[in-house]
Amino acid sequence: MGLLQANEHLPGLEGGGIIRRLGQNTDSLKVGQRVVVSRKSSFANNLQSPVEAIYLLPDDMPYETSALIL
Repeated sequence: MGLLQANEHLPGLEGGGIIRRLGQNTDSLKVGQRVVVSRKSSFANNLQSPVEAIYLLPDDMPYETSALIL
């Protein structure tokens, strides 16, 4: 996102990816799961999000399709 100033928010309201790390109180999620998230600045390479904004993505569903249902 080199077009933005360092102090500006990144664009994006939803995104998808794979869980790489977990914080505390995340018993419902596991590292390696495919997820979609409803969160500002979702175009970032790495994103931290509260559990309430994370949804598991079925293995047979492409990320592009998941954006339609968020």
